[in-house]
Amino acid sequence: MSDVSGTHDVVVIGGGPAGLAAAIALAEAGAKTALLARRAPYADNRTTALLGASVDFLDHLQVWPRCRDKAAPLRTMRLVDDTGRLIRAPEVRFCAEEIGLEQSASISITGP
Repeated sequence: MSDVSGTHDVVVIGGGPAGLAAAIALAEAGAKTALLARRAPYADNRTTALLGASVDFLDHLQVWPRCRDKAAPLRTMRLVDDTGRLIRAPEVRFCAEEIGLEQSASISITGP
């Protein structure tokens, strides 16, 4: 944890993918930026689906080249309601070819 004192143009709250990208973009634009996020007590092994514009944005920020080796193309995404409730949402499947794309997004695997 670091002690940040002084005046900032903007404070970004949240250290997830959106917060980190916002903080980097604002700092690159010249804003004096502070990122306020808790340090997770464990490794975050979640997977994130990134649509094309998100990948383009991260590439513009020069972040994507550092993530690319942990990513894979997303051609089909299947959403399943795993809540365990008696009445569940139906399974939904999205396919990139349905909208004329080879891939609709990239999957970025985080963690060790």
